[in-house]
Amino acid sequence: MRQSDEMDLFQKLIIATRAPFLGASLMPALVAGALAISEGVFRPHLFLLAAFGVIFAHLGTNVANDYFDHKFSNFPRKKTGPTGGSFAIQNKLFTQRQILALFLACFAVSLSIFALLGSIVGWWVFLLGFAGMLIGFFYTAPQLRLSYNFPLGEIATFIGMGPLLVQTVYFVQAGSFSTLGWPISIFVGALVSNILLAAQLPDEQIDRRCAKRTLTTVCGLQATVLVLKISLIAGAGALLVAYVSSSSLALLGIAGIYPYARAFSQIKKGNYPLALEGCISALNWGALLCCIGLLL
Repeated sequence: MRQSDEMDLFQKLIIATRAPFLGASLMPALVAGALAISEGVFRPHLFLLAAFGVIFAHLGTNVANDYFDHKFSNFPRKKTGPTGGSFAIQNKLFTQRQILALFLACFAVSLSIFALLGSIVGWWVFLLGFAGMLIGFFYTAPQLRLSYNFPLGEIATFIGMGPLLVQTVYFVQAGSFSTLGWPISIFVGALVSNILLAAQLPDEQIDRRCAKRTLTTVCGLQATVLVLKISLIAGAGALLVAYVSSSSLALLGIAGIYPYARAFSQIKKGNYPLALEGCISALNWGALLCCIGLLL
């Protein structure tokens, strides 16, 4: 009996959607919620709707990536981490057509939520949600394949998971963008995009065979590590700007990036999976402490 035959539908969906990696969208959404509370514009029902809209867009992106990578035979089995794929098609959890239907359903739910929010708050909300979905779709869709064309994939990840996501969830509640939200979203976006960069390190050779142009395949390991450090410094600098301009205690988020000490140490040892874990941990702690600072 195959292992897939022993799983129920829910377990298969968790694997196919890569749900354990939803922190990359959930943490920025939580930061947006804390920001709204700190500025007195928090509307819990709208926040929850926006958060679910973002989550379904992220799920759709994950599944769409697997679908297009499989369809165009760029799905090596040795890839790991949040960018490595679910192997739901290869392991016979779902057929290719079912994966297509799944990512379309996730995107449809996300768009429906943002359409509802647009009817309540204003149609700019729908356009913001639609823009985020387009970034996710074209991340691997053949028309643009952002993730295969450095630096488009890296830039799209930073914008989509940072400024666009944070400001969209805030906009849903306030009906406008937050001035303080810009530097805070830069910090969050830097932490999320650094996870992508760290995930490129163990996959350099595989990505080269797939003709995937990432920062690591184009510029090499040392350049990737340098950009990781620059991104981290820029993110911390953005929180400093937020503190200087508004005395925001979101500055506490800087304390959450301590796992990077371990991450950079593991990179030197060539232990890239542990380095990736450090970057993920830094996002969780950085965003959480940023939220606490905003609520103080």
